[in-house]
Amino acid sequence: MRETFRSRIGKFWDEFSKREFDIRKMMDDKTEKETLLNFVDNLLHIVFHRVNFELGINKDKKYELILTPEGYRVKLLQLNYWLQQAPKDLWQKWSFYSSKPARAGSASSINMFGINLSEKDISLYPQPNNNTNRVDIDVYCPKLMVLDKEKQHSMFTIFLDLFISEFYTMEY
Repeated sequence: MRETFRSRIGKFWDEFSKREFDIRKMMDDKTEKETLLNFVDNLLHIVFHRVNFELGINKDKKYELILTPEGYRVKLLQLNYWLQQAPKDLWQKWSFYSSKPARAGSASSINMFGINLSEKDISLYPQPNNNTNRVDIDVYCPKLMVLDKEKQHSMFTIFLDLFISEFYTMEY
């Protein structure tokens, strides 16, 4: 019989608690990126078939593990539950996220597909959509015009995540 999602999350947090020192050491020692990512990915496979994530150290010198639902609401629910089960003692050294938090300041930019994009390159024209309780955004950005539609969407969504967070990009 297959294990429940809940029991897999418990196993993950048990194993993560045992191995988090190794992860921190690899991050501090600047271990080869692929080695570190594979190590954490193997741990995450205890609970998730496939999940995208980021690792880092924030301005408060806490280690971070950020999972991303990649725009899928069902996955966001799963990731929120995963986050709620994080052991309290880990929060002293770690920050965990179930979606990408806003990170950008006024001088932030991203580089993708050979394009450097900053806030001065984009004009936004928001309009409330009363039918969906969302905000429709018209975007004007000449730099993105050289990309195909899929890459335009991908780059702008990542850019928006930086400024307002992945959760708010999904929600509104």
